[in-house]
Amino acid sequence: FILSSSQLDMSMIPKVSQTDLLLIIVSIGILMAYHFYEEWGSGKPLVRSDNTLLRWATYVFLILSILSFGVFSSSEFIYFQF
Repeated sequence: FILSSSQLDMSMIPKVSQTDLLLIIVSIGILMAYHFYEEWGSGKPLVRSDNTLLRWATYVFLILSILSFGVFSSSEFIYFQF
């Protein structure tokens, strides 16, 4: 397996805005924190936590994430093309 210089062209890397980059970094941080919680914490998923505040914070976070990042347009369902 040999890479040539044409395969490593920097113009192929998409341009990312600072807002998107911050969102990516925060998302990765949240995933890593959750991983560490599962690995070294109680081992239970957050939605099954005995702590009511933590459980409801997880519900609210998940719902707000779906509402914030979801695509709710009236475009045609992609699988109708096939």
